[in-house]
Amino acid sequence: MIVFDFDGTLVDSAPIKTDAFTELYRQFGDEIAEEVRRRHLAAEGVSRFIKFREWHRELLGQDCDDDAAATLSAGFDRLVEERIVAAPEIPGARRALEQLSERLPLYIASATPEESLRRIVDERGMSGFFTGVHGIPTTKVDVIESVAVAHRCEPSEVLMVGDAESDRQAAEQAGARFIGVVPGQVDAECRDDEGDASQLPDAVHPWTAPGSNIETVSDLSTLITSLL
Repeated sequence: MIVFDFDGTLVDSAPIKTDAFTELYRQFGDEIAEEVRRRHLAAEGVSRFIKFREWHRELLGQDCDDDAAATLSAGFDRLVEERIVAAPEIPGARRALEQLSERLPLYIASATPEESLRRIVDERGMSGFFTGVHGIPTTKVDVIESVAVAHRCEPSEVLMVGDAESDRQAAEQAGARFIGVVPGQVDAECRDDEGDASQLPDAVHPWTAPGSNIETVSDLSTLITSLL
């Protein structure tokens, strides 16, 4: 059983969401908007509702109740849904899904609200690959645990594939195996046996930095040979 994150894991949509969060908060000034961008990038994979409440409280000094959070979320969806439907896939994603889905139950666990997530997955023609598509309010930990229960297996037999530290943490908390998705150029450079940390790119992903023991992929099609 494999549980995939969605944004940045199957579809190259993470930059779209970063820009949308920034645009949503631009009404409060450029300084606030740029701080929102910084905070979002430091907490990718975390529910937008958690972010809205934190940002309003800490940056604006305002409460963000359920109605206000829902209004922000609806505005966010208007900014991103069409763009995500049209966004390019992560290299190898469709090939991996086509072949893996013939042999293994596949699931999505995302921090996107489930209704919006299902629309996007359906419009991209991906629904048929998955046994289940789950977004918030269901957490990634809950998805992993429910998948293990449904298939009568241990959580350690479930694989989580994601691009964010929150994905790795969810896998660890649930007791699942984890594979991280990183940009191809970063992965290749950071895994160079002759590489020196001082010579690596400024945007080195912590999973690929020297000394990391996290298994990573930059092309999802490599999962086919490693898992089947």
